[in-house]
Amino acid sequence: MAGPLVGYGGSIKWANGAVAELGEWGIDISVDMLEVTSFGDLWKRYLAGLREWTGSCSGRFDGADAGQKAMLTALLAGTSATVEFILELAGTHKFSGTVYLSASSVSASVDGTVDVSYDMQGTGELTAPEYI
Repeated sequence: MAGPLVGYGGSIKWANGAVAELGEWGIDISVDMLEVTSFGDLWKRYLAGLREWTGSCSGRFDGADAGQKAMLTALLAGTSATVEFILELAGTHKFSGTVYLSASSVSASVDGTVDVSYDMQGTGELTAPEYI
């Protein structure tokens, strides 16, 4: 695959099942930077430490969707599951890993849809698409 990707090809799978009505997802990856500066150094020095990642997704609430039900059940039970953040319609390029859901929000407005969002805490390694 070459060039930029378009967002409409994205999707989320939760515990190997598709989640309907979502329209946005994101992943944040970070590395702890451990300072190892010593006396006499004129510049700070660092080593890369532990890595972590978080994810999020949002869209329209659908209480009848099996994927959204599974996510809410996992949040309430405090159980982990595998999540896939898919980049394209073919579904072959994706980030994946195990997460715990850490928060969810459902909101409604008189002139809009009922929306839902989920925040995720990765536990263990995040697998990135092979071309990254």
